Amino acid sequence: MKTKMTYIAIVSFLFTISSAFAQNVEGGQNNDSNYQALREAQTSSNVNTLQSNDGTINNSAPQNRMAAADMINYQAVARDAGGNLIINTAVTIDFDVHEGNAGGPVVFSETQNPTTDANGVFSVQIGSVSGLTIDWAADAHFLEVSLNGTSVGTTEFVSVPYAKSADTMPADARIGDGTSSADVLTISGDNTIVGEILDIRATVAVVAANDIINLEMPAGSSDDAQFIEARNNGAVAFQVQGDGRTRINTTTTAPQLNTVYGNSMPIAYASITSAGGISVGYGVTSVTNSGTGIYDVVLDLNTNAANTVVMISPFTSGIGSPEICGYNPTGANTFTINCQSPAGTGINTALSFVVYGNH
Repeated sequence: MKTKMTYIAIVSFLFTISSAFAQNVEGGQNNDSNYQALREAQTSSNVNTLQSNDGTINNSAPQNRMAAADMINYQAVARDAGGNLIINTAVTIDFDVHEGNAGGPVVFSETQNPTTDANGVFSVQIGSVSGLTIDWAADAHFLEVSLNGTSVGTTEFVSVPYAKSADTMPADARIGDGTSSADVLTISGDNTIVGEILDIRATVAVVAANDIINLEMPAGSSDDAQFIEARNNGAVAFQVQGDGRTRINTTTTAPQLNTVYGNSMPIAYASITSAGGISVGYGVTSVTNSGTGIYDVVLDLNTNAANTVVMISPFTSGIGSPEICGYNPTGANTFTINCQSPAGTGINTALSFVVYGNH
C-alpha cells in the first residue's frame, strides 16, 4: 500500500521578533515584483487572516499586530508528496520547540490552521495561539514543523530569535539577576571607524542630582572591590575601589600638563609639634623626638628611597630667627628629620613635611 505524504517546501523562512517591528508577511520576503503584487492583492483574504484561540477569524490591522509582542513570523509553501502545490486549502501546522538539541524536551507547542493561497503559500505567527514563554537564553532551541500531522523537519533557531531573551530585562535595563554568580556584560568592537567603542550621551540637559552613569555595590561589598578597572594591554592602568579610592598605576619622570600620575601625589604628609606630636597627618605611622632637633618618622607605606622627595617647612617664630631642617632616609618606610639653627645647634621646632615617592 502506497502511503501518501505531504511536505512543506520552504521558500522563505523568516524569523522576526514582533516586538522589534511589525512587518506584513507579504512584504520584503520575495524579490519578484509579480509575486509581490500578487501577495498584496491577497492581503485582505489570506495574509492578515489568523485563527484566534476561540476559533474566530481576526483580520488584524498592522498597528494591532505591532502590539502583539511575543510572536515570530513564519512563511512557507505547502506541497504534496508529488511536489504539487497545495493551493487554497486549509492545512494543519504544528510547531514544537525543543530545548538543548533537536530531540530535546518540548518547551513550546501550538497548532495553527492557515489556508494556503493560489501559490501554496501560507503565513502565520508562531506564538499567536499559545504565547512564546520560552527562556531563549537557557540553551539552544530547535523548531520542529509538522504539516497535517507529519513532521517535515527540525531547524535550529539562530541569531534573530534569540533577541527575544532581551524581553527578560526589567524596565530599568539591568543585566543579570544578581542572585548567583557574577553577571558580565562584555562590549567589544573595532573603533577605527567610529572612534569610540562605547559612547554614552545625554540628549537633553542633565538636571541636578541626576546621573549619566550610576554605579552601585550592595551592602557587604569589599572596599577593595572595583567600581571601575581600566587595563592597557592587560596591565592595570587605574582602578576606582569600592570605597571611592582611586589607584593610578602609571608613573612617569616626564609629566604632561594637566595630567595626574601615580607618582605625582603625596604618599604622606604631617604637621607636627616641637615635641613630635602629630597635629595633622596622612600616611604617617609615628613621629618620635629622639633628641634635640631630631625627629624619627615612620610612614604607613614603604617607598623607594632613590625615588623619594621630602619637603620640610619649619615653623619660625619670626623674622631674624631662621631654622634649617633636612632629612636622611633610614629605611624603606623611615627617615630622620634634623633641625638646627644657622649656627649649627640642634633645635626642637614645630614643622610640616610632605613625602612624594613610589616603590
